[in-house]
Amino acid sequence: MYVNTSLFFVITIGTVLSSFSQLIIKYALSYIFRESDRAAEIRKEIVGIRTEMSQISMIDEFARHARLQRKLIKMQDELKGEKMAINGTRLKFKVMISAGATLMTSAFMLLILYLYRSEAVVILPESWLSPFSSIISWPAQETGAVSVLTWVAICGSVSRLLAAKFSDSTGQS
Repeated sequence: MYVNTSLFFVITIGTVLSSFSQLIIKYALSYIFRESDRAAEIRKEIVGIRTEMSQISMIDEFARHARLQRKLIKMQDELKGEKMAINGTRLKFKVMISAGATLMTSAFMLLILYLYRSEAVVILPESWLSPFSSIISWPAQETGAVSVLTWVAICGSVSRLLAAKFSDSTGQS
């Protein structure tokens, strides 16, 4: 049994990074673009206004209640504007970084496939791959071999399944 360890690890890590890149980007951007201090301050003021409004009678102190209502609406609009600005910037970064990551990982995999197209990543005893040996080893010409193309397909499928399961279990979409 033979294992080309450098190809094995490079392809495995490359496909795992490719599959998990969207999840990594999402977590990184949510950390970078977390709520600003100003938005947190506005949110606290909104909570304070709401508690104050709940403590006064609308019928007995209508003018004060209306003033607080206008202030609450103004604060909510300000918070909404702050969130929209952050979400717009976050979306731009997500699209650019996602496209760049996809382009880089795809170019990397294509380069690996082109440069090592006739190499075997793993050579197993011939009987282990018995009926499918020629398909699994194509385009490498060694019997019992797992070609780079096959290894990329296997690693890509497994890592995409794992990324989907991990994404579902963490509540991410």
